[in-house]
Amino acid sequence: MKNLFFITVIAVLFTLGCGSSDNQSDDNTEQDSVAAESSVNSDEVLAFITKPEYGWKQADKEYFLAFLTDGRASIQGDQGEATMWEGTWVLDGSTLKVTSDEFGEQIYTVKIDGAELLLNDTKFVAYQP
Repeated sequence: MKNLFFITVIAVLFTLGCGSSDNQSDDNTEQDSVAAESSVNSDEVLAFITKPEYGWKQADKEYFLAFLTDGRASIQGDQGEATMWEGTWVLDGSTLKVTSDEFGEQIYTVKIDGAELLLNDTKFVAYQP
């Protein structure tokens, strides 16, 4: 079950990251995100990703991530606590590395777009239950 969930998450992230380059309507949004990324330093990214008390929820799915200040990462899938794992995270500039026994090592490019967190262009919003 865990492997199926992991494969699904990776497939979704890969699909979102491989969007069509012919889409001209998203050019301004992409430029804004890139500009936001280039103007943010590592300390600002660190403060931003650890700020929400309850972590981050993927904007269009029931998938949650929490980055604790002591380097632990909490990962929760779409089936609530039945799909909950713990790992670690390390931030280097705008590169975030999340490691867990279940998923191995995942590397994301972090962007901040207003109040949204983008991990490899997948949108997450601060979660409040």
